[in-house]
Amino acid sequence: MSNLQLKCKKCRNVLTEDFKKGPLSAHGLLLDTENVREANKHCLKKSPEVFYFVENCMPRWIRERVDDANWLKGKLTCAQCSAKLGSFDFVHGSKCDCDAFVLPPVHLIRSKVDYAPY
Repeated sequence: MSNLQLKCKKCRNVLTEDFKKGPLSAHGLLLDTENVREANKHCLKKSPEVFYFVENCMPRWIRERVDDANWLKGKLTCAQCSAKLGSFDFVHGSKCDCDAFVLPPVHLIRSKVDYAPY
């Protein structure tokens, strides 16, 4: 897979171009622009995928925010417009709507970011 460019939907600020692996579904399946709706077919939840989950190889700006919060919990915001883009919680973790734990507990809100290969 080529590198991915991640942008804030509000101000179109390029957040990163070093997002090498792409976001994951709540169950750890790699998402791409074509299979977002299909990724969680085996999940019992009825709601659509609203988050992109990020694995341990996270973009630099996310890693910096997580490091600043001492790997506990916090919000991910756009550096340019301060829009809330997601959050992380290494204290309590995250759960899918079907009650399965999601690892890692770092997510971006799908409606707040755009990503595309470049």
